[in-house]
Amino acid sequence: HIRHEKRDLLDKFTDTLVLVSSKLSSTITIDTYSSHSEALVSGKKFGTECGYPGKTVPVYIPPVNTDKHTKGATLGQYLQGTATFAKDDQGKRVDVYTFKYILPELSKKK
Repeated sequence: HIRHEKRDLLDKFTDTLVLVSSKLSSTITIDTYSSHSEALVSGKKFGTECGYPGKTVPVYIPPVNTDKHTKGATLGQYLQGTATFAKDDQGKRVDVYTFKYILPELSKKK
């Protein structure tokens, strides 16, 4: 809430968008899948994929199943972090990408 003694100044903030950022208390680990159908049924997880520069490899992410992080979420909210992929078998070389997970609108419980 914003407070001020001059009401006309407060009225200017009525349609103002605010971006609020906070850190989660613990890391979220998300399983990845090589196909949309496998992600939907939590089937066979993504394995090893050999690539070459410029090759596009789709990675499918299922919905986050934890109410802890999505409780009270409203349309337009998202989780942001990094996705890390190993570039070699030992995982000593990695690629790190910024990752945004847009939270789906929660269905109303009946």
